[in-house]
Order: sequence, then C-alpha cells, then structure tokens
Amino acid sequence: MVEILDNMMKDAERLLVAVVAVMAVWFVVWTWIRTRSIVPVLGSLVVSAIVLWGVYNMSDLRGYVEDDVNDYSTNDAPQIDETRGSR
Repeated sequence: MVEILDNMMKDAERLLVAVVAVMAVWFVVWTWIRTRSIVPVLGSLVVSAIVLWGVYNMSDLRGYVEDDVNDYSTNDAPQIDETRGSR
C-alpha cells in the first residue's frame, strides 16, 4: 500500500513539473505574441527558468528551509540586539 501511494506521489510530482514546463513555454510564447520584442521575451525566459528550477528542486529547497528554521529555533541561535537602532 505504501509503495502504491509513493508511486502515485511521484507521478503527481512529474505531472506538476510537466504542467509548469508547458505553462512556462506558453508564458514565453505569449510574451512574444504580445510584445514582438526580444527584451521582454528574454525576461520571461529567465523568470520561467527560475520557476522551473524551483519546482524541480522543491525537496532540496524544503530541506534548506527546514535546516535554517531548526538552526534558528534552538537556544544557541545568535541573539538580536533589540536596543540597536532605537533612540
């Protein structure tokens, strides 16, 4: 049962990445249709690449965030000086 659910989750993740990839291509094409200029199209390519990278590496990003939250939620975290900046 666990293997079936694991396989379903992997399929859903692949489907999500595929849908985001299609949306990214559509975003670039629509930008070209609307503007007929290379600069906005390059900007849409960069934004699409960043979004695709983020979706594809979601588990890595989640791990980085969890590590940071755990590091700063312990008592060993650096203390913030609350008096700094107030006069």
